[in-house]
Amino acid sequence: MKTRTRIGTWDILTLAQQGKLAQLTREASRLKLEILGLSEVRWPTTEEHKTPSGQALLYSGIRGENSTRERWVGFLLSPETHAALMRWEPINERIIVARFRTRVRNLTIQCYAPTDAANLQEKKSFHSQLNSVVEKIPKGDIQIHLGDFNAKIGSDNEDLERVMGRHGLGQMSENGELFAEFCGNNNMVIGRSLFPHRPAHKVTWVSWDG
Repeated sequence: MKTRTRIGTWDILTLAQQGKLAQLTREASRLKLEILGLSEVRWPTTEEHKTPSGQALLYSGIRGENSTRERWVGFLLSPETHAALMRWEPINERIIVARFRTRVRNLTIQCYAPTDAANLQEKKSFHSQLNSVVEKIPKGDIQIHLGDFNAKIGSDNEDLERVMGRHGLGQMSENGELFAEFCGNNNMVIGRSLFPHRPAHKVTWVSWDG
């Protein structure tokens, strides 16, 4: 895989909507995204799907008839990046892992955390699962955690300077505290907080057709 790889993440609501996959692949090609992390895929089963455009869709969710299909995560990979894929692992409906062959080993994790409205036990369970995944990653790998952590971290980074910058939005939420704690325990940095962004680029927003 090339030294510089364009990476993005997108909450897509559901790929089950007619034409959504075609729209997704067109946008990824237009933006020249080699790795696109996806939240709320909502496709049944867990598998790899080759698109007509040559891109690869990997997705992970809950199996079974009783699945609500409200979560599900995945990756859309360009043909070149798919060729560099060493392995991928569907952990559950909120976490998927992919490892790519590069000059320095690189591992990417797509996450979709419970919302702030979820109970604390569900949030802690998600971060416990994520920590279990991180513990198994080879020490030489570069970790990139994509996705929607449903967290507000705020702009006050006192005592958290090693973890985050001062360009968050609002006040730190319960999810934000768990996210910052996870990053601190694993020597990670919340990248989007390091530089100024437009307010609209700091939050999840929804567009509706029609």
